[in-house]
Amino acid sequence: KKKLLEIDTNSVGIVESIDGDPIPTGKIFATGSNEHNTFQKADFFLKSKGQKGPQILVVPPGKWNINDELFKVHKVPVTIIRDGHIGIISAQDGFPLDEGRLLAKKIEGHNNFQDGDKFLKGGGQKGPQIEVLKPGTYRINPLMFKIETIRATIIEQSKSGIVNALDGIPLPENEFVASSVQGHDDFQDGKSFIEKGGQRGPQFDILRPGIYYINPMLFEIKQVDSIEIERGRVAVIVSNVGKEPDDEMRKRLETGADIQGREKYVVAKGFRGIQEDVLGPGRYYLNTIAMMPYIIDTTNITVDWDQQEDVDFDPLTVTSNDGFNIRMSVKVVIRVRPEQAPHMVSKVGSIES
Repeated sequence: KKKLLEIDTNSVGIVESIDGDPIPTGKIFATGSNEHNTFQKADFFLKSKGQKGPQILVVPPGKWNINDELFKVHKVPVTIIRDGHIGIISAQDGFPLDEGRLLAKKIEGHNNFQDGDKFLKGGGQKGPQIEVLKPGTYRINPLMFKIETIRATIIEQSKSGIVNALDGIPLPENEFVASSVQGHDDFQDGKSFIEKGGQRGPQFDILRPGIYYINPMLFEIKQVDSIEIERGRVAVIVSNVGKEPDDEMRKRLETGADIQGREKYVVAKGFRGIQEDVLGPGRYYLNTIAMMPYIIDTTNITVDWDQQEDVDFDPLTVTSNDGFNIRMSVKVVIRVRPEQAPHMVSKVGSIES
């Protein structure tokens, strides 16, 4: 009695047919439906124009009555993506990538690349894929799909994740940060990002502390410190995004310059410039490319001109009417009210500067 082929639960069977019709020119793997009952109906496979060579379909765990004179089956381990990791996929067969794109478009219905036949018949493209594999076990044909396991994106506590998109439509001229688009699930759904008009370059939206399954071939992530504002301080925000004040508004607004020398105005929310609303004490996760914070003390600040060693400035020297030089100690107490802080930044930048 012929021994059945057994595939254990931790393996998958890779099949090669030694007979059949030729694989079409330009293709690597034979495609076809599973009407041959997982290669157990050898006669049906040949009569239905089954193709000779490596098969896209795999043999799942179980016991199978497969003709080993027609089909060579090699057992390989299943694909396991561990917790805290993702799988980056590159397809070895399929249609060419769309012109100008870095990654293949998403194809529906292939069950996380476990159904290679549906992937190819659905228009799957050859090369790096926009989708990733989340933690789990997958029965994927490793000859068809090359998988690299890497760590998922983890944003640490007290950090923000600044995102840079490597694909998408170009940024408009004179814009520093891409417009926000909705529905991409914190950049974990690359398909939605691209389809909804996501722009290439630095993104306005940020990632807060947590774990994210993001394709690093589409998005670069840089972690920066969150902003901690203590009691007795406020943060004045200089926004690089928003509407530009029109000429009539500029005439009514106080003007200044930011640290890059660009002209800035104290403006309402939604406009580009120094925001009139300040941030009070607390922790904030800011996009420091889009919004630059200036931390301002709102308690009394004493500035001394004296001979003591613990002061910043030497005594002032004044000349009397009769020509004598007199050294004078001076103490000045400064307090910036929260509502005054944006106007101070528009004039001098910050107290420290």
